[in-house]
Amino acid sequence: MPGCVCTVRPVPRFTPEAARNDESHRAIRDRGSADAVRGPRWTIRLRQGIRFTDDPAAARALLDRFGYKDRDGDGYRERPDGTPLVLVQNSMPDTISRQNDELWLKNVKALGLRLQIRTAPFNELLKQSSAGQLQIFDLGCRAPSPSGFAILSTLWGRSPPDTNQARFRHADCDAAYAAFVRAPPGPQRNARARRMSEIVSACAPILYRTYPLGHAFVQPWLKGYYPASFGFTWKYVDIDLTRKCAARK
Repeated sequence: MPGCVCTVRPVPRFTPEAARNDESHRAIRDRGSADAVRGPRWTIRLRQGIRFTDDPAAARALLDRFGYKDRDGDGYRERPDGTPLVLVQNSMPDTISRQNDELWLKNVKALGLRLQIRTAPFNELLKQSSAGQLQIFDLGCRAPSPSGFAILSTLWGRSPPDTNQARFRHADCDAAYAAFVRAPPGPQRNARARRMSEIVSACAPILYRTYPLGHAFVQPWLKGYYPASFGFTWKYVDIDLTRKCAARK
C-alpha cells in the first residue's frame, strides 16, 4: 500500500534530467539501508520493480557534460554561466526529516552540489508548495482506488496546483492520461499507465521513493476493523462496550 512518496520539484532549466535522477536515486538507496531510519516506528523499503543505479562517477560526468562545473575550486559546482548553483530542500523540523536531510546532504555533496536545508511546519510548506514557491519538497500520497487514477492525476498537466504539485506538463504524458481515463480495466489501460510512468521516470518531476509500513494495534473490543489496501476504515469501526467493561473487571 503506497503510503508515502517523495515529491521532488525541479526548477525549470535547473539541472540535467539524468543527473537529477541519479542524485535522487542515490539518496533513496541510502534511505532504504538498514541504518538509514532509526527507531521502531517505520519500516522503509524501496518500491518493487524499480532498479536504481548508484553511479556517482556517471552523475558527475553528466553534470560536467552539461556545463555544471566547479570553477572556483571550492568543491561545489556552478551553473554554466558561472552563477551559484544551489539546491534547496524544504523539510519539517522532526527527527525523521532531519535524518533524511542528512542523507540528502551527504549524497549531493558527493556530486559536488550545494544543498541548503530549509525547515518549516508542514502546513506552511504545503501552502508554499501549492503556490509554486518550493524547489524540493517531500510529500505523502495515498492510493484511494485500485485503478491508480488518483496517483496518475498528480502528473496530469491540467490538474490544479494542489494536485499537480510539480506543475508537470508533458504532451505525451497528458495524452497517455487522457487515454487511460477512457480505457476500460485491462491491458490497454495498463499500457497507458506504464507509458506515463516511463515519461515521469525520465523527466523526474516527482520521485516515488518509499513505502512506509505501519503497525496497527487494536483492542479486543474494537469491532469492524479491517486493514484495507485503499482508503480508510475508521468509519466502519465501533466499540463493543460490554466486552470492554468485562475486560476491565
